Amino acid sequence: MPRFISAEESVQYGREATAHASSGQFDDAEFWLRRIIGSWPGYAPGYADLGLLSFARAEAAVDPEGRERHRSEAEAWFRRAVAADPERRIPGVRVPLARTLALNGKERDALEVLDGLLSDPALPASVRADAETLATDLRDGKALFSRAAEMTGDLVLEPPSRPLAAAQRGALKQARALLRQAAERKGTFATLWLLGKVEMRSGDMEAALAALQRAHAIDPEQADGCRELGAAYLELDRAHDALPIARRAVELRPGDAGLHCNLALTLLLTGDVEGALAEATSALSLDPGDTITRGLLKLIDDVVAGRRQRPRSLAEAEGRGR
Repeated sequence: MPRFISAEESVQYGREATAHASSGQFDDAEFWLRRIIGSWPGYAPGYADLGLLSFARAEAAVDPEGRERHRSEAEAWFRRAVAADPERRIPGVRVPLARTLALNGKERDALEVLDGLLSDPALPASVRADAETLATDLRDGKALFSRAAEMTGDLVLEPPSRPLAAAQRGALKQARALLRQAAERKGTFATLWLLGKVEMRSGDMEAALAALQRAHAIDPEQADGCRELGAAYLELDRAHDALPIARRAVELRPGDAGLHCNLALTLLLTGDVEGALAEATSALSLDPGDTITRGLLKLIDDVVAGRRQRPRSLAEAEGRGR
């Protein structure tokens, strides 16, 4: 049995845990925190610290299973902290509990925790501000967005033509449902942009276009919004609609080689071969090692030399069937 530690030692152990956690040494941090509650069972701040540590582990996890496991652990520790603190000596612990509940898909429970916290007239101003901000964010759908973003990961960054495994389709379907719900609450650029990407990756180009048009209307100065809206137009064989969007994207971010390449492709599809050559050359000068731009330049050279006909659609340019 480990020996009983003094209150002074527990303070020092807490400092040790904080130092380890800040450097990503989560196992060492947990060792010191468990030493504290081993001697002081029922110590609410100790449970709260373990909850924060588990939440940090979840944020650092690279795999969905690890993230889910650590968030479940965080929820359990935060609940123990609340149960050990009936007099609300540390009311602030209820805010990370609510955040964790929301990210675990228990949004109603999270709002109940926050509403109960905010009903306390003696609540410190800083805790009240944090609780009010989180409650607003949850009602605006930000937790739904976060959950959807975690489900999709880099999957939405892949080409729409790449085949999907069954598990990937399932993740996209769940993410789409969450994002649609979030967009109904508050249509933000981020939510609608990600929804558009999810729809595009799922193969529903009309739905992707609708979401990305809404995102672009909210923030027309967002170069990434222009990029994806232009891509949706191209997928739907609407290169002429994509052209002003592609031009605007380059104006917003002139140093982005990928945007110059997108404009070059759009110009080629609309019949401006000379303009396409100029933009592709510009893209290559910005990123000489980019293989996509080099491939596009080869395509343009073949069109100019008469070795192949000018493509009229994205699918034709990429050599894939509709």
